[in-house]
Amino acid sequence: MKLKTEHGQEIEFREQDIITFSEGIFGFPHLKRFVLVREAEIEPFIWLLGVDEPYCALPVLDPRPTFSDFNPHPDAAPLGRIGLDSFEPALVLVVVVAPTDGATVTANLLAPIVINPERMIGIQLILSDHRARAKEPLPLAAVAR
Repeated sequence: MKLKTEHGQEIEFREQDIITFSEGIFGFPHLKRFVLVREAEIEPFIWLLGVDEPYCALPVLDPRPTFSDFNPHPDAAPLGRIGLDSFEPALVLVVVVAPTDGATVTANLLAPIVINPERMIGIQLILSDHRARAKEPLPLAAVAR
């Protein structure tokens, strides 16, 4: 399968690479199917690209290597909806915001995206952990890689 992004880039992927978010993700509740696009030149960042509307490309990253204290204990009910009972086997990603005005790059640790890699289904959670913030400054070392 192929997608053409709004910048004319052609992305090739397999049907089994599609991650289904039956509840959508925040800001895009109507989009249900996404793929992860990895590009060596922007690592550790990954694009979460909408399959049905490829203009929707969110920069995400695994928060665990960058934020060593990121160890939330989410409610089991939402994770159960994607066949998990903990974060352990999951792919956990957070949305990154890079303002164009030069302000601090932040990561949304309050609302991680959790993917069951065996079933290729995902969910976005809102954590009840009082330490998690929606605009956690991203350390310069993570941005400059």
